[in-house]
Amino acid sequence: MRDWSNALARGQSPPWLGLFAVTALILGLSCVSVAQAHDPGLSVATASLAKGKLSIHLALARSDFERLILLDADQDGQITEAELRAAQLPIRQKALKAFAVTCAGHLLEAGEVEVTRDNREGMHLVIDFNGAGEGQLSIRSRLLEELPRGHRQFLSVRDEGNNLLCEQMLDASRDSCVVQLATIPQKTAPPRSFWEFVRLGVEHIGTGYDHLLFLLGLLLVGSRARSALKIITSFTVAHSITLALATLNLINIPPRIIEPLIAASIVYVGMENILRKGVENRWMLTFGFGLIHGCGFASALRDLGIGANGTSIVVPLLSFNLGVEIGQLVIAAIALPLIWKCRASPLFVRRGVPVGSALIVMAGSYWLLERTVLGN
Repeated sequence: MRDWSNALARGQSPPWLGLFAVTALILGLSCVSVAQAHDPGLSVATASLAKGKLSIHLALARSDFERLILLDADQDGQITEAELRAAQLPIRQKALKAFAVTCAGHLLEAGEVEVTRDNREGMHLVIDFNGAGEGQLSIRSRLLEELPRGHRQFLSVRDEGNNLLCEQMLDASRDSCVVQLATIPQKTAPPRSFWEFVRLGVEHIGTGYDHLLFLLGLLLVGSRARSALKIITSFTVAHSITLALATLNLINIPPRIIEPLIAASIVYVGMENILRKGVENRWMLTFGFGLIHGCGFASALRDLGIGANGTSIVVPLLSFNLGVEIGQLVIAAIALPLIWKCRASPLFVRRGVPVGSALIVMAGSYWLLERTVLGN
C-alpha cells in the first residue's frame, strides 16, 4: 500500500495497474471469444448477363448453408448424396427467394436452379432470371436477413463480354448493388475489390479471437523486442504460406481438422507459459502453428468458392493477406508496449503471466471441446 501511495504521489502508475490491464485484456478476449466462437461468415455471388438472362452463382460454406437448411440429417458430420437429394426441394425453395432482382423497375422472377457442392463441401447455387434488358438493374441479397448479422457477401456483376459492371461487399446494412445496363455495355470504374478485401482481412483478424489469443499467449512471455519480432515474423511467414496454398487449392485440409488444431495450439501455448521457465527459440514453434492458422485464414476465402466461379483469386488472396498483416501489426503495436511495461514488475512475471495463461488455456479448451465433442 505504501509503494502504491508513493507511486501516486510521484505521478507514476501503481505497479499492479499494468498487471490488471493485461489480465483484463486477456479475460475480455477469452469471454468474447467464447461468446462469439463462430465467424459470421462470407459468401460469394457472381451475376452474369447473357442474351437477356441473368445468372447468379452463389457460393456458401457448408457451415453457413446449414444455418439456412439442415443438410446433415443424421448428424454424423458427413453429407451423403442421399441427404443432398432429400434436401433438394427446400434448397430450391430457398434459392428462389435468395435474391430480389429488378430491371427497369420490373421484378424478375427466378426460374431454373442448379445445386452442386465442391470437394470441400462448399455449396453452390446457380439461379437464373429472365427478362434482363436495358435500364437500371438492382440485385438485393435477401439471404443476409437470415444469416448472422456480421455475415458479408461479395457480389460482382459482369456483362456478356465479361466486363465488370459492379463489385461490392454486401452486409445487412448495405444489401444491394445497382448498375445501369445499356445496349452497348460500358466499362465502369476500376473495381474496388482490393480495398474491400484489405478491409475484410483487417476485420477477420480483429474478430478472430482464437488467432488473437494465440498471438497474445506467445507474446506474453517475450521480454525482448528481438524475440517478439521473431515471433511475429515467423507467424506471418508461416500463415502466409498456407493461406496461399490452401486458397489456391494446392493443399486441402477440411475445417473439421484445422479448427480443432487451432484450438489445441492455443491450449499448448498457454500450458507452455505456465509449465516452462524459459521459452527460447519460440519462433520455431510459432512457425509450425502458424502453418495451421494459415489454413484457418484460407477458409474465409477458398471454402466459399472464390476462384471457382469465374472470379479472380489473385487480388482477393493478396489483399486479404495484406489486411490480416495490417490488423496483426496494429494489435501487436498496442499490446507489446503494455506487456513490456508490465514485465518490468516482478509481480506481473510471478502472478500475471500464469493467470493470463490459465485464461488462455480455458478459452482454448472450450474451443477444442466445441469443435470436437460438442460440435458433433
